[in-house]
Amino acid sequence: MDLLCWRTHVGYCCVFVAVAQPGFFTPNIPQRTYFIFRQPIPTSADTARNRAVCKAVYNKVKAEVEDGLGYLLRMRQQDPYKDLLPRLLYEASWGGKRQAPSFTP
Repeated sequence: MDLLCWRTHVGYCCVFVAVAQPGFFTPNIPQRTYFIFRQPIPTSADTARNRAVCKAVYNKVKAEVEDGLGYLLRMRQQDPYKDLLPRLLYEASWGGKRQAPSFTP
């Protein structure tokens, strides 16, 4: 905390100011949100009763989630409008009538 003082017409005014350290606090600037819907994985009440089938379904779900996240991370790296400023500039150049393009899954 630093003490910041300045002179006014009636005297001095002092306030404590918190100085942000690099890496200590950085505001999150909104980025584009990515999501994908994959094929549904069928389950039933019988699936929960059989440990081997349950483990197979779990492994399938885990693999699908990991594949989907990996795909979205790769697509995000290639997205020229993933950051807020380029996206806002593109959309403003169209008068707000057109959304910044995205990838086609």
